[in-house]
Amino acid sequence: MKSTLRSVALSGAVLLLAACAGGGVGLPGATAQLDRLKTLQAQEKFDAIAAEEPNSDCLARPFGADACPQIHAIRGRAYLTLAMREAQPGAHCPMPTQTARANMEKAIAAYGLASGAAAAGSEDATSMAENQALALTCAAPFHRPDEAVAMTRKAVTGLDAMPPSPGRALMASSAMLSIAQRTELPAADRCAAARDAAARAHRGLTGPPAATGETAKRLQQTANAAAAGAPGLPTTCS
Repeated sequence: MKSTLRSVALSGAVLLLAACAGGGVGLPGATAQLDRLKTLQAQEKFDAIAAEEPNSDCLARPFGADACPQIHAIRGRAYLTLAMREAQPGAHCPMPTQTARANMEKAIAAYGLASGAAAAGSEDATSMAENQALALTCAAPFHRPDEAVAMTRKAVTGLDAMPPSPGRALMASSAMLSIAQRTELPAADRCAAARDAAARAHRGLTGPPAATGETAKRLQQTANAAAAGAPGLPTTCS
């Protein structure tokens, strides 16, 4: 089942582990929970998903059940969806409310345990990586500078591991721009991040595939904001 998170960077469908409700046969432990969570996801009952604690077999790696990675992936998407409900229309990230911040952190934790939930290269795997990148970049501003930079770079590394697209270029360039605009960081690091952001934005604009429409507009805005002399950047950037 496809659904779309309201996000500038994540345009298009966000498909995550299509629902496949089980039959009438009762299933044990984590398998039963996964079956239930898939049904709740199909019904878009994200509050109900978030309210469930993972099965005891799924609390830490190594997991005790094959269903655990998918359980964490579904929970990660639920927390991210709840957080993004607090975003302004067209905003990349939610408002910095206590609930949005908490849900974003829980999404990061859940996605951190979801490795292996989908086959490499599949649409589900791509959506998980994009969602994790969104959660990392939106939560980063609420962490110490060193933590924020590490989270942002982790998000960009994840995006770089996927085939290029204008949407991913927008997310990655915006993430690097956020580092460039952090006034507590050394000027040299900020300037390097700005150059990286500008290069990524230009690659997203020109492709392949080349950006169009609103994505192209936002990539150009990012490129302008990352250019030498732009407001908010060190005057030493060139």
